[in-house]
Amino acid sequence: KGLDKIGLNGMVSCQCIRSFFPHGLGMNAMASALWDKTGKFDDVCDNYFSAAFAEDGDIVREYMSELTNLSDPVYMRGEFDEMLQPQLVLQLKKAIQLTEKFKPVIEKNLHHNNKTVALSYFYLSVHSEFVKLFIDWEIKLASKDLAAADEALIVLKDFVYKHEHEIQRVFDAYVFSATMDKCLKSINK
Repeated sequence: KGLDKIGLNGMVSCQCIRSFFPHGLGMNAMASALWDKTGKFDDVCDNYFSAAFAEDGDIVREYMSELTNLSDPVYMRGEFDEMLQPQLVLQLKKAIQLTEKFKPVIEKNLHHNNKTVALSYFYLSVHSEFVKLFIDWEIKLASKDLAAADEALIVLKDFVYKHEHEIQRVFDAYVFSATMDKCLKSINK
């Protein structure tokens, strides 16, 4: 909102254009702030989720918010001691339950009459499976079973590469894989 104060009049980007998985709220919020500095984030969210997910946009927004609240990528921040906390594993298992509970909303909208909306739900569908595999990896890390974690990471990366042709416009499989490999090297030290 204050870009003009530092002499900028456009969007600053690191060129990570394939970072819209499972949705593009972040980029939309940045772009909206360029046009309306007085805009409220909640209004941007309402508009975005309504446009991307139609009549169930509010439900998707709530789902994504809950999923975010249940996620805590401590290993990405290098806080490996926190990974051993039992409440973290319980929290992660709740996230898996949430994705299962939300499946009917996704399935109902996969064939929405608006093809763009249907595509948004398709990305959510792939993402819900991705989340389960990602959390399986996190739980194995949290249990200090590094051999099982390595196997879970292989399964996760295989899933990503299997779906790469479907999600490549919104998700960079190579960057994800390289990031996960770096993360695993840090953990194995």
